[in-house]
Order: sequence, then structure tokens, then C-alpha cells
Amino acid sequence: MSGTFFWPAALKFIGAICGKNAFQYGLNRRSPRAQRRQLLSPRPPRPSVQCLEYDGLGRRIGKDHSSSNATNHYYYNEQWQQLEERKEVSGAEDPDPLSQYVWHPYYIDALAVRYYDANTSGTQVRHWYQQDANYNVTAVIDDTGAPLERYSYTPYGEVTFLDQYFAQLSTQVSAIGNTHLYTGRERDPETGLQLNRHRYYASWLGRWLTRDPIGYDGSDSSSKFSFTGARRCKVLSRHALGVVFRERSSPACV
Repeated sequence: MSGTFFWPAALKFIGAICGKNAFQYGLNRRSPRAQRRQLLSPRPPRPSVQCLEYDGLGRRIGKDHSSSNATNHYYYNEQWQQLEERKEVSGAEDPDPLSQYVWHPYYIDALAVRYYDANTSGTQVRHWYQQDANYNVTAVIDDTGAPLERYSYTPYGEVTFLDQYFAQLSTQVSAIGNTHLYTGRERDPETGLQLNRHRYYASWLGRWLTRDPIGYDGSDSSSKFSFTGARRCKVLSRHALGVVFRERSSPACV
């Protein structure tokens, strides 16, 4: 596990705290034992705070984290693909972008290349992204094809940061500032949460923090009986090639 933990008293999702159209996350990165002590303490330590701002479509356009005292602004295309990230300096956006992104045309979350300027000095380097069959980013290479950093994942998306020789990084933080990882989605290094457009995913829990905003309208298979039209008595078996049915003359079948 990466070392990030959320407990009921450590995670807060509060509307309109950081400003208009913004949300606040209270984050406690202590161990479970330390957090249990904190829950019993009459005056627990103050958690770090991440303020998030969204536009009218629900796209995250701003992030301000108390631990780094930094504000980042994000820009997207019509497909919600992030095109640019800029830092805010003294209340104004830096004219030199931190990152600019180019995406493959064959899949919405397949990142091709990032133009990265770590110091926002106007000098960019190119990072080329390599993915597996599930579009998890497995490596980032430079213009010569040499790997800069590698990544491995648990089945539910916990990332392990590796150097070019497959050795684990001691800090377990990307040395090149990469945030696009599991399934090609963006992972916040401050919280460990993965942004999946309309909601956040906690890989160490294998759970979403909120329900899908589309509810049960997103798929005909959301209910375990919906694929039979609620006629559960007709199901004999399921296998890799589909569903096999057999009629029964029970009055319980509808």
C-alpha cells in the first residue's frame, strides 16, 4: 500500500468551502494506528486540505493544496481530455504551461505525449507514454526511446513507481511529475485519489468515493437479474460465451 489512508473522520467532502463551485477534501496521511489515536484525541491534528474547482460541465479546472501552497489550472477539449496544465503565480497564471498533452485518436484515455516544463521556464521536454492492453501507463520514455520511469499495478490500481531498471523508487513519487497512470486516468499525488471525470476512485480500497451520477441508467447489466428481464427462474447457467436459458413451469417465474 502506498501509505495513504482514509477513515470516516479523516475524509471530508464539503461543498462551497473553498469558494464557488469548489469542494474540499480533508486528508490525513497517518497510519491506521495513529488515526485511531487521533479519533480518540479531543484535539486531533489539523489535516491538509485540497480545494477543487469545477466548471459548469463538471470538469475539474482548478486544484489548490495546502501542503504545497500551489494552485494548478486545467484546460480540456470537448472529450474531457486534458490539454494543458498551468500553475498560478502571485494570483496570476504562469504564461509558460507546466504540461501540455497530445492523445491517441483510438481511445479516449490513451495518452501519447506530454510536453513538460518542470520549472515553467519556457523550455519543454517530451515524454512519450507506453500502455498495456488495458491502457495502464507502464512506462514513460524520452525522445531517444530510453525509459525514464516505469509503473506496475495491483489488480485494483495501486501503483508502484519504478526507475528505468525496474527498481522501486524510495519516495514512491514520480520523479518526472507524471500523474497519468492506472487506466490512463489522472492520479492526484497529494491524496492518491484517481480522477475519473465525474467521480474519484480510491485504488487502495478498490472503491469509488461516490455513486455513479448516471445512477442505474448507465448499463442494462447494473442489476444481476436485468439481463433476464427479471425472469430469474429461466436462467440455467452462465459461461464465457453468454447466458444459457431453460424454461421452467414454476408459477414463481415472471
